[in-house]
This record gives sequence, structure tokens and C-alpha cells, in this order.
Amino acid sequence: MESSRKLTIEEVLNLETGEEVDAYQFFKKPLDEVTEVRSELQRAIAGFRTPLFVCYYCKQNIRIRGGKFVNGRKKDSFHFAHLKDSAACHIKTNNNYTQEQVNSIKYNGAKESALHIHLKELIAHYLTKNGASKNEVTNIEIEKVIKGRQLEKEWRKPDINAFFRGMRIAIELQLSTTWLSVITERQHFYKEQGFYMLWVFHKFNLDDEIRKLTYNDVIFTNHHNAFVFDEECIDKSNLENDLVLKCYYKDYFQNGLEIGDRWVMTYVTLADLTFDPNNLKVYFHDSKKQKHKIAQAIAREQKIRFEKEEEKRLAVEQAQIVQAKLLEQQREREQRLQLEYTRLRDQISDLNEEIKDLKEKKTILGLKISSAKDKLTNNTAVLADLTSYTEKAYSYILGESYTSPIPNKYALVNTLRATFSDPIKQLQLELQNATSGRNALLHMQALLPKVESLRIADTTYHILPCEDAYFHRLRESWRKMKCIPKSAVDTLFSVFELRSITSESDFVEAFTKNNVYLLIDSKEEDILSYSSPIEQSNDALSRLNLQLTALKGRIQEKIKITLEAENASIDQEVFQFEESQYEIDHALSKLETEIETYREALADLG
Repeated sequence: MESSRKLTIEEVLNLETGEEVDAYQFFKKPLDEVTEVRSELQRAIAGFRTPLFVCYYCKQNIRIRGGKFVNGRKKDSFHFAHLKDSAACHIKTNNNYTQEQVNSIKYNGAKESALHIHLKELIAHYLTKNGASKNEVTNIEIEKVIKGRQLEKEWRKPDINAFFRGMRIAIELQLSTTWLSVITERQHFYKEQGFYMLWVFHKFNLDDEIRKLTYNDVIFTNHHNAFVFDEECIDKSNLENDLVLKCYYKDYFQNGLEIGDRWVMTYVTLADLTFDPNNLKVYFHDSKKQKHKIAQAIAREQKIRFEKEEEKRLAVEQAQIVQAKLLEQQREREQRLQLEYTRLRDQISDLNEEIKDLKEKKTILGLKISSAKDKLTNNTAVLADLTSYTEKAYSYILGESYTSPIPNKYALVNTLRATFSDPIKQLQLELQNATSGRNALLHMQALLPKVESLRIADTTYHILPCEDAYFHRLRESWRKMKCIPKSAVDTLFSVFELRSITSESDFVEAFTKNNVYLLIDSKEEDILSYSSPIEQSNDALSRLNLQLTALKGRIQEKIKITLEAENASIDQEVFQFEESQYEIDHALSKLETEIETYREALADLG
């Protein structure tokens, strides 16, 4: 949570733009933006760049200290601070300046920004070009001190002062916040000294609600004119060899009996402007006078309209007097008929209310019938493609799909999930385990080595691989094996060298000798085959798939029974709704006939 304590330095000057930086608003920015500025300020302190943020009062470099508050536990929040060994300053020494002095210090400080200096020099440059080419502007001075005529201690230093066609003008650039007191005081001072006052902005917002109030203080006290000097003006000034400004002025117009307004922009030079000798104001378009004329025109039109309305009123009053006698004659007859008329009218009104209520009920019944038929259509579509919806329900319950398998049937879907979730997950797990086991056996079967064959005494034997990986598997079947020395193979007496394995230790001895073949009759070759376990795995998978089919059948039956029961209930509802509609139609017909009778009676009265 941010600290709410009062900061020692509440605002500083951005020396590049001339804008005021409010500390409370600035430190609400994200940490990365504050940190980037903190780094730039340190570079300025180190002399690696031009000064950026400076103190309004002493113009010394400012740094950022502290950190972000977290749950109010950090001692110091981010804040602006002078350098440790900086010279004395109003803020540091607590000098008691008046508010007027403080405003003046801040105003003059803003005038020292890089942008302010740059624009001021450009304006003076283009005024000089005017003097050279048109000889309208003379005696151009930048920041020349102007002393008061009555009080010598009172003085001001306008950004630029010059003579235009013999009239002395003071130009003040306005880039940042200026207090109304400063604006009022400067306008009064220059008027007392015989100067025409010209405020110039660098940018202008057309939105009256968003634009700074201090801009309005200047604009609306100067015939609603705003003068701007920006990049486009610089380009045009270069072309014209003269100072070219944008002039935004209010163009007022009559909109019925209201005053409408819009901002209009045009490019102007000093020669295009009107110099008001009474108020020493400079403007292009007298919007204030224009608004006043429109207001007068509206007032005249309002007066004419009022007079016409008054004439109409008098004429109506005269006609009313003429008709008063006729009305008096009709009054007695109307009084006799009024009671009967009122009774019939009230009766018709009551009947219309009844008709309205019945029609609303009929409309509601129609919506219910339409909704019920939509449900029947949806249920029928599900029943027509029950197998597909069953598969979707299975996938949804298993967690393979996140889309409801049967639209708008949340209760049914939740019931299916509660009923079949555990059986489905258990069966799916068994299927996965059985499939993995069979695949493992198939993989082991594929890895079995190719065995050689040997024929002895018209009997075919397989030579068993004497590899360590198969030792334990062969060891379990030692009773089915025989052995023969390799040297006896393919001899005339090989049948006599063939002997049976008589014990497990005999098998181990034969297995470890490199000069002996281990043999097995081709009829017993399943010793090195996984066909039996594979067949058992396939049988297990078949059983599980049968269970899967049966489980899906139960899901399908559950969906079918639920939807068929719902359809039967809906059919009954539709029948009842349609019966109610028929009764309403009959009642409406009777009411409309009754109303027609009353209306005929009213017509006879009229």
C-alpha cells in the first residue's frame, strides 16, 4: 500500500519540456518506468547528459530516493530529493515565500526548459525575418526586463517584446501550468505599460472538458482565440519568411433557439490580427462579439415568437367567448349522457384488460409450446443418433472431451457421470494395462534370436542360444533339452553322442561349455516363444472389450429411457397447453362480441 504522507518536494520541473511533474502522480507509475527515469536523473547528476528534472526554486538536479511500499512496512516510499551536498534551497531552508512569490518562481522556472528556450528563439528568429522582408516588426528583444511606469520595483521579463507597426507587443510562451493569478497579474502589468499581450501555446486540445483550466483562462479572456506555435507553424514560417501561428477560435452559430459552437483553425501572421487599442488585446476572430450578436438574434426571434403566440392566445380566447354560449347549451345534454358514457367506457376498458391478459397468457402458452417442441426435436435427434451420442458421453465421462455430449441436458449428463465415471475409469485402466502387457510380449517376441536347426537320426532339433539373457528362461525347461558336443555334429556316430539333460546342474554345465550345443526337439520350440502369454493377453483384451461394449450399452439405454420418458412428459404438456389455447380463443371470441355491443351503444350516445 502506497504511503500517504506529505512529500517535501511535491512537484519538480522537466527541463526538457517545461512541464510540471507532480510527485504524487509520477510515483503511481509502474516500477519499471520510475526506475528508468531514476537512472536518467543519475546520468544527469554524473554529467553524462543534460539536466532533466530540476527543483523549481533552486534549479539544482533532483534525484529519486526510497522504494515501493509493501503492506506499509517500508520506511521510505519513492520521493524526489536534493543531492546530499547541494546548495541552499527554499524547500531545504524553509524560507517563507508568499504564494505570489512561489508562483512567480515556478513560472519563471518553467521558462528555462529546453523546449521553451528553443521555441522562444525560433519565434524571435521569424520576427526578425519579418523585419527584414516586410519591415513590420522592429526592436525585437528576448527576455528584456520591462520596468513599471508607476512602481520602479515592479518589473517583468516577457519571453519576447517588439514593435509591430509601431505597437509594442509582449509575447509569452505557455507550455505548462500557469496559475490564474499569474495570468491576471501579467495581463494587467503589460496593459499598464501600453503593451499588447500575446499568449502562445505549443499544443492545443479541442476538447473543452479535457483542456487545462489555465489554458481556458487565457483563451476565453482574449475574444476566445488561442494562438499555437508548433512544428507545422515552423514549416510555414520558413516558407513565409515571417512568424506564422495557428489560431484556434470559437465559431458560434445559431441552432434553433440555442447557441452552437465549434473550434476553427487557421494560419495567421501578425498582419492578420486585430489589435484592440482599448483593452490592448490581440485577436483574429472576435468570437465574443459574434456570440453576443447571435444571442441578440435569438432574443429577437424569441420576442417575435412570443408576440405571435400572444396573438394566437388572444384569438383563441375570443373564440372561446363566442363558443361559451354554445357550450353552455350542450352541457346539460352532456351531463345526462356522461354517466351512461362513462359506464360503457369503463365496461369496455375492463373487457379490454381481460382480452389483454388472455392474449398474454396465450403468448406465454405459445412460447411454452415452441420451447417444448424444440426439446422434442432435440431429444429426437439424440435418439436417432444414439450410438454417436453414447460415444460422446463415454469420452466426456472419461475426460477426453470437455464439451457437453448432449446439449442442454446438464442434469442427464451429470447423472451419467455420477453413475458411470468409476466403472469407465476402472475399465479403461484395465484396457490400458492389458494392451501394454500384450504390446510388451509382442516386443519381447520380436526380439527373440533366430535359431539354427540341426537334424540327427531323422529328428530336427533347434540349437538353443547360449546367451545370458535367456539363461533363466532355458533353465526352467531343462527336462526338455538334450546336448551334443559340437565335434560330434555331422559325424556318423552323432546319434550316439546325443544325450539328455538329467538335472539342473547338468544344464548349467552344458550351458557354460562352448564345445557343446544345447538342443530341443522342434515339437517343443515354444520354450523360446511367447505365443501362449500373447494368446492369453488377446483373450483378456477381448473380454475387456466385451465389457466395454456392455458398459456403453448401459449408457445408451440410460440415455434412451431418460429421453423417451421426457418426450412422453413433454407430449402431455403440449397437449395441455394447446387445450388451454383453445379455451382462451373461445373466451376471446365471446369478449370481442361483447365489446362490439358496448361500442355500438356508445356510438348511439354520440
